Amino acid sequence: MSSEGCWNINLVKRKDEIHTFSKSHQSSILSYIVTGKITLIASTTENPYHSIHPAILSRCMVFELKAIGVLELIINSYLVEESILLNI
Repeated sequence: MSSEGCWNINLVKRKDEIHTFSKSHQSSILSYIVTGKITLIASTTENPYHSIHPAILSRCMVFELKAIGVLELIINSYLVEESILLNI
């Protein structure tokens, strides 16, 4: 049996502020992302289209999270409470 078959481990890697990784560091994990050995979950405060290696970015789903205001928070809380009370 080859040693390759013994270690079939998939790793989930969470990296906060991925823009701090240089392009060469990002390139070094690319082959592991492509083969599925690493599932990368990353966040950045920078524009991902400028700070993340294009080959990695093309294999990712990008979600933009925005702050919500107090009014939206109150409305959402009310709707959640109403759906629980109405058993929806």
